[in-house]
Amino acid sequence: MSASATRRYRPETRLVHAGQLRSNFGETSEALYLTQGFVYESAAQCAARFKGEEPGFLYSRFSNPTVAMFEGRMAAFEGAEAARADYRGDPEILDKTWLTDSHGIALDRDRLTEKLGVSDVYAALSLKPFCSAKQGIAAIEAFRAILDRGVRAETISKVRVRVPPAYAGMIATRAEPGARQSTMVSVAHQIALTALAADRLYDVDRSSAKVDADVAGFAAKVEIIADVRLDAYYPQHWPAEVDVEAGGEVHQQRIVEAIGDPEHPLDHAGIVTKAHRVLDPLLGNDRAAEWLEMAWAAIDHATACRKLAAVFAKGF
Repeated sequence: MSASATRRYRPETRLVHAGQLRSNFGETSEALYLTQGFVYESAAQCAARFKGEEPGFLYSRFSNPTVAMFEGRMAAFEGAEAARADYRGDPEILDKTWLTDSHGIALDRDRLTEKLGVSDVYAALSLKPFCSAKQGIAAIEAFRAILDRGVRAETISKVRVRVPPAYAGMIATRAEPGARQSTMVSVAHQIALTALAADRLYDVDRSSAKVDADVAGFAAKVEIIADVRLDAYYPQHWPAEVDVEAGGEVHQQRIVEAIGDPEHPLDHAGIVTKAHRVLDPLLGNDRAAEWLEMAWAAIDHATACRKLAAVFAKGF
């Protein structure tokens, strides 16, 4: 029901039925959409949605069909043309007693801000070396290290990936044709790419989310195991232990501090290489180099940072 169409109904009815967006299954009550992201027909469509040039859902932290139904319901109930549901934060939260009342924390405001602007947190952040969910980076790196010992992909019969239970279920997701995010979350798929087509690890577009027979066949050899032993490293790190059966032998590698973590940061060359591998197919080499130059300058100079922000605001 739209806001105008529901004004003739009683408030109780509007609160139950207004704003409903039925799926193709024709459910009587609204569905709960638990998805994190959404599929796009192409990278161009994705860019258009993020720029606000095309309607549609982007990412559930912004909105999804369930939130849209709630917004429609509130608009109908209030007799408004539209409604917006999100969390913007309270700019006065640090001036009130919320932290003390809810968490028992006595906030020292002076201590909180005494070093503001003196340093930054970038050195403590992880930068993923390729396009993958962070939870899978250590497993892919461990598998790559085993390949670097001379183990050939065609001799591998089984791959076991052990990770902390907290994210074992997530990375055990299987890649699905047409579901772009699944190809980045699925460790089995990412390991198969590492073995057969490593350059595709850097394909951020994946608009076709191609899952060919060879990659799918290798991914089927990969098993994800929840291992409580690795909880000793989590959540400070996102570790993985990989066993590879090949030619009658078992090869093992454990990675706790993955490449891109603060302990093993990407150097300048590594960042440039990743940036070009990701951006060149989308922007071209020259445009990607221009973006990199602006980004490097923005780290140290406020004027360059404002310039970069202005370019971002205008879009690619």
